[in-house]
Amino acid sequence: MRNIISILSIAVLVTLILKCSPSDNKSGQERAGEDKVVDLTDEKKQAEKEIAELQRDIDKRLDRVENELEKASDNSRAKLEEAREKLREERKEADIVLQNIKASTDETWVTVKRDSREAVNEIKAEMKQVGEKLEELFTANK
Repeated sequence: MRNIISILSIAVLVTLILKCSPSDNKSGQERAGEDKVVDLTDEKKQAEKEIAELQRDIDKRLDRVENELEKASDNSRAKLEEAREKLREERKEADIVLQNIKASTDETWVTVKRDSREAVNEIKAEMKQVGEKLEELFTANK
């Protein structure tokens, strides 16, 4: 009788051990690490998307400035060229921010994220100023 109980106990233990796979027994830290990687990937994609939208906005404004330059008077030409140059600088800055985001690692992401947000805010502020000046010029050229 003792042998049967021992054999049954061993069989139950073996069954329990075989049913538990290592992937089912991940620690909280391992799961948190996986969630962090997913979150960082999502954050990077969102940041890349925001920069891409900003780049498209700059490109649209550059196109409009180019069109206005073709028909601009001498008085407004210098101001349009100045605005075009400022837009090109902001476009280059947006390109650098995007490159930094794409090149970031999990270890550098916090710093890159902070720096890119600051740069995006600066670009947007410049874009607002340039946009206001352009609207004045476009209105004056009509």
